[in-house]
Parts: sequence; C-alpha cells; structure tokens
Amino acid sequence: MSNCAAGEAKAPDFVLELLKHIFRLAKQGRTVDAGGYTSMTLAGAAKKEGLPFNLLYLDPIPLPGIPVPSPALTVRFMSVEEHGFFQAFGSMRLIAAWAQHYHYVPAPPWSEMPAPQVVSVERFQTSILNKTARAHLPQSTVNLEGKEIVFRLQPGARAALAGHLDQLPPLQPVAFLPNLDRQADSGLAWIPEQNQTAMNITPTSRRSRIAGCFMLFIPAQQAVSARVFEDGFALLLPTETWEDIRAAMVKGEARKVNTSGTSWRMEWKEGDSGPITTDHR
Repeated sequence: MSNCAAGEAKAPDFVLELLKHIFRLAKQGRTVDAGGYTSMTLAGAAKKEGLPFNLLYLDPIPLPGIPVPSPALTVRFMSVEEHGFFQAFGSMRLIAAWAQHYHYVPAPPWSEMPAPQVVSVERFQTSILNKTARAHLPQSTVNLEGKEIVFRLQPGARAALAGHLDQLPPLQPVAFLPNLDRQADSGLAWIPEQNQTAMNITPTSRRSRIAGCFMLFIPAQQAVSARVFEDGFALLLPTETWEDIRAAMVKGEARKVNTSGTSWRMEWKEGDSGPITTDHR
C-alpha cells in the first residue's frame, strides 16, 4: 500500500508498472520471502520521476478492516537513504526506525512517496555494527524472552551461516542481522545521540518476546555473558565455546549457554510462526 503526497497524480501509473515487473519476476520463478528485498530500475515515466525502486518484504502486517489473504507479504518501499541504511544495519533496525517515526508497531504497512527522512547511516556511525563483521541472515530471529536470549534459525540458515563463517577468521566478532519474529510483541530501538536503548511496544504487550536488531558474538573472552547492547544482543564467550557454537550452526544443532544473569539459546525451527502482533496509534 502506498500513500502519495497531494498532487502526485502519476503515482498509480508507477505502482502498476512496478506490479507488472514483479509479476514477470514471479513467472520466472524468482520469488521472495519475508526478510527479502528487491532493488530494481524501471524504464519509462516512473524512472524519470525518481521514485524509489527498493522494496523490503515483511510478514503480513494487517490494517484494521482490511482482510489479508494467505499466503501474503507486506511490501514496503525503501527510499535511497533507507536502502543504504538497510544494507548497512539490516531490516530490523530499519523496521524499528519506521515504528518510532510512525508510532505503528511493528511497522506501518503503507509507504509514503516521496518518503520522509526517517533514517541516515551517518546518525548511526558510532554503532558497534560499524566496528565488526556483519551479515544479513533473514532466516533467523532473535528475541529476549524472560531472562533468555533466543536465537531462532530456519533450516535455510545452515547454508548461509556456513558461507558467512567460512569467510571469517576464527576469532573475528560477527553480528548477524535477523528478520522480524511474527510473534514478537515489542522490539528494541537505539537512540545514538544518547547511546540509549528504547523499546517499541503495543498497548497490549506483555514484553514476553522482545525482538532485537542483531545477534553479536564476541569470542576470546575470559567468561560467558549475554546482554542487551544498543538495539540488539551480544554474547561474549571463550574461544572454545565459540568454536562449539560455530560448528553447531553449520550442522543445524541446538545449543544453550547458561550464565548467572541472562542465558542464551540457539534453536532451529520450521514452518509458520503464527499471527503478527501489531499496534497503530
């Protein structure tokens, strides 16, 4: 769904052109799932107008009174700035920024054209993600559930993890950038100017499943600890523990790390994770 500024009479032509292009890709078998994205350049009037051609696909986010077919995806347009932000920090940090700007959790299912200035890579230049290796992993989610950080992986993550880990030195810290958990009832956000962690919540949220924007592993530590860091989660661990977790990622095995405070668990899950929790104010 798009929301165009007054006077943007040609926006429907742009949407129609875009849908035709997506339909051609689907006929070729080039499909996407939640957490995926499309970047394209279209010829014709739409290109001349300079409208965005970067799309982010999310699990269905309903609007009150509008039925959602199954299967379905919500498609959000990304401006040039938002696309750069997504490439740098992942979909979850972008979703968190949209939720804060529009006061709609987990994210507004509509897009504005032209898009307002919601994010900038420069604003987040002090983030820990700019100081470590990072990899998009849309086949994963990471949440704080009670006193436990849960890193959930779909079967398709095995090959992606193997590829990412094969390119990393053994003791290189790495952050994986996950997808949105459809059962999350709240999500972390980070305010870089104050170096402060905030939270996007729904009015009915019990904060039972708090979604994070990244899962950061920091090996070569003296002891194990797990914590909230910025708008994500960090696991600090000794070398031998990291080696065991790396091997488990490639094999598709579960792992759990207990600490005196927040514990950490990695599990593998198949199938649909249920209805998405939304908030609109």
